[in-house]
Amino acid sequence: MSSCLACKGSVKENSLLKCTACNGTYHFYCLHLTIEYVNKVRQAWLCSFCASVNTRRRRNDDTPVQRTAVASVLDDSVMSCDQGLDDSRMADSAPPELENTDLLVTPPNSYQLSKESKSSLLSCPETLLNDILSKVTSLQTQFLAIQAIQTDLSQVKSDIADMRSGINSKLDELAGRMLTIESRVSALEESKAELDDIKRTIGDLIGDSRRNEQWMRRSNIQINGVPEKKGENLFTILRSLAELSGFSLDCSTDVDFVTRVAVRNDVDNARPKPIVLKMQARYKKDDFLSSIRKLKNLRASDLGFSDNSNRIFINDHLSSYNKHLLREAKSRANQKHYKFCWVRNCTIMVRRNESSPILHISNEEALNKII
Repeated sequence: MSSCLACKGSVKENSLLKCTACNGTYHFYCLHLTIEYVNKVRQAWLCSFCASVNTRRRRNDDTPVQRTAVASVLDDSVMSCDQGLDDSRMADSAPPELENTDLLVTPPNSYQLSKESKSSLLSCPETLLNDILSKVTSLQTQFLAIQAIQTDLSQVKSDIADMRSGINSKLDELAGRMLTIESRVSALEESKAELDDIKRTIGDLIGDSRRNEQWMRRSNIQINGVPEKKGENLFTILRSLAELSGFSLDCSTDVDFVTRVAVRNDVDNARPKPIVLKMQARYKKDDFLSSIRKLKNLRASDLGFSDNSNRIFINDHLSSYNKHLLREAKSRANQKHYKFCWVRNCTIMVRRNESSPILHISNEEALNKII
């Protein structure tokens, strides 16, 4: 579809007027021509520019066609349909409507022209005036749009200011909370340091307590596997052990006490309670224990219990904690194929073989030495 060179709008066939020289298309009403006039000249009509060029050729005139002052201020791509018409053609072909100035478009109120300007403009072609007014109207519309955008921008600026104020308030609140958290963390770190000191102190106290508990048993011997009898005399059993081991024992002077003790968490009532012997002197205890250990595979029948062949085991009287360590040491030594695990002077020791070094197990951390 063609476009009008005057108003830039699309041109339909029923309102089309085409220049026979340059093929430029126009609305006939943009040129303020009547349909009757257009029907007469349609087959040989020339636009104003082509008509002026044709006139100069007939006159053999090489002077360039000059644009009017009003047309020069318009965009180069907009050509007035009435510009350049020679006076003879304007006089011969101008339609009656062109003489009626009421057909001119009146500018908006905000752009009212003075009488001199209006009079000057009335002498210009109506197409130029309409084009100028359309541009002014477009500028006015754009100005209103810019005002609306400015209003929106002001609102956005206000919203951003409110948002910034809210963010600053939240940041201040967050900073206050951070200070509170930092003070609490500092207090927690101090508490943690105090707690670590307390843990170390408790650990030291527990270690001292365990050592003291074992120290109090330094003169004790524990005998397991001796059958119980009602009305039994434990001193008689001690004398039998001394005789079998060849140790000289005076129960009245060497023994502080001898008794049976219950085993914690022992659910096997058929197992006899162990006998605990406390000697008056530690060196006596060490000598007596050393002599007894020389008896291999000692059984209850060797002590006068003819109807009982249970094995009898004699060791240092260990504390509960050291008994636990001894069980763990035996278990790990068995897993790691250690040949020896024993107790001497209330100290647990393990050894891989006859040529390897002896490992002393005094706490649970020392169990890690068995590798």
